[in-house]
Amino acid sequence: MGQEPHDAGPYRMAAELRDRPEAVRVLVAMHAAGGTATLDELSRRGSTSGAIGAALCWLAAVGLVRRSGDSGSWDHATDVAVYELSDRGAPLVTALVALVTLGSETRRPGPIGRFLRRPR
Repeated sequence: MGQEPHDAGPYRMAAELRDRPEAVRVLVAMHAAGGTATLDELSRRGSTSGAIGAALCWLAAVGLVRRSGDSGSWDHATDVAVYELSDRGAPLVTALVALVTLGSETRRPGPIGRFLRRPR
């Protein structure tokens, strides 16, 4: 028996991201900041450091984010740790932002577009 389409890689990742809005916020915030950000910079967007830390750990586990160089530790988040979009995460978030742009052109922004349009 073959895999169901929704169990395949891109579908699974899309479903996981749909169920983790904080992870999407972190990805978008990192993209807006040029691909890197500290926990302190991410916390300025209105989320708690605990929620951001959990999102960063999940994003790292699925290969979308990594720590930059030797900054900080995954065991405890610090303000000096710098996190960056990985080679897999950067094109994914670029595609998400492009989808939002296309959605705004058709007047159907969807949940990512609504997040991007929130006051900062």
